[in-house]
Amino acid sequence: MEPTGAVEGPLKSEPSMERHAMELAPGDVVQLKSGGPRMTIEKVEGAQAVCAWMDRIAHNNLGSYQPQRHTFASAALIKVEE
Repeated sequence: MEPTGAVEGPLKSEPSMERHAMELAPGDVVQLKSGGPRMTIEKVEGAQAVCAWMDRIAHNNLGSYQPQRHTFASAALIKVEE
């Protein structure tokens, strides 16, 4: 029998979004891969992470901060050094 060039065994695949989501945990400090503020993960829901951060607001020349919260795809986030 001549070799056909077929590869035997399981195919290698890209890590799933669920696997990536498991790497993130509440309390982790993250940032969008495209940049932006540092955020703290509040909770992980499947392949998504709920993040919170403080956003500076200029009001009457006073620097104040307002809490923000948003849900992001965990594949769009990277952990950052604290």
